[in-house]
Amino acid sequence: MQLIVDSGGSKTDWAIGSLNDWNIFSSGKLDCLQFDSTSIPLEILAEAKNIEHIYFYGAALYDQEKCQNVIQRLTQIFRQGNIICESDLVGACRATAGSRKGIVCILGTGSNSCTYDGNNIVKNIPALGYIIGDEGSGVNIGKTVLKAYLYGELKSETRAIFESKHFVTKSTMLTAISNPITAKTYIAQFASFPNESADDSLISLVKQEIDEFFSRRVLSYDEYLKYPVHFVGSIAYFYSSLIKELCSEHKIMLGSIIQKPINRLIEYHK
Repeated sequence: MQLIVDSGGSKTDWAIGSLNDWNIFSSGKLDCLQFDSTSIPLEILAEAKNIEHIYFYGAALYDQEKCQNVIQRLTQIFRQGNIICESDLVGACRATAGSRKGIVCILGTGSNSCTYDGNNIVKNIPALGYIIGDEGSGVNIGKTVLKAYLYGELKSETRAIFESKHFVTKSTMLTAISNPITAKTYIAQFASFPNESADDSLISLVKQEIDEFFSRRVLSYDEYLKYPVHFVGSIAYFYSSLIKELCSEHKIMLGSIIQKPINRLIEYHK
């Protein structure tokens, strides 16, 4: 039996099974540096003694020290098994490009990209996090929505729709984002609103934000016209029409757009 874990910026997917018999469970954000058994779905823990191989893909796991910490924690919980730990970007590569060359992008709560040779990440423009970077991410789009609302820039009908869905004041927002553990998730929850409101002016702002991601995180690679460009994550999925438009405008060969890597990772590790 195998366990595959895809831990992103706001959610974690757990797949357990073998051959063609798999079950998938979801949980909240997993702190890759501090988690314990209470962070793992009970259905997974119930099968702990039967798990022989674990493949763990986690956000921000870009050095061996962090990966070793994850492996140690998993070993304490599962006691046995072969454990392989990689970054979520490696997981995105395997879920989309598989064994083929390409450029792979994550557009979820955070954002990232790399070139991939079919086995390994070759080039990666450093991800600078939501305070400095994360162009095109759920956090940056969420910031755009919040600023437009609190600055009074939304159309009256759009403002009414927003207020029917969310309660936000300057005070509630500042309180929510003062917690570094939950700030990203709080801000990113507003990223879907432009899609829900169908407000052309907000959609235009989202397109600008994603285009900045293209400029900094895709067009900067010399290979961007040679290989297909793949996208993973909730923002990529829900704003796929904008991604298709931008790929056409930049003459980019679009690969796949998937919301969650977990099903593709099951196929990869079978």
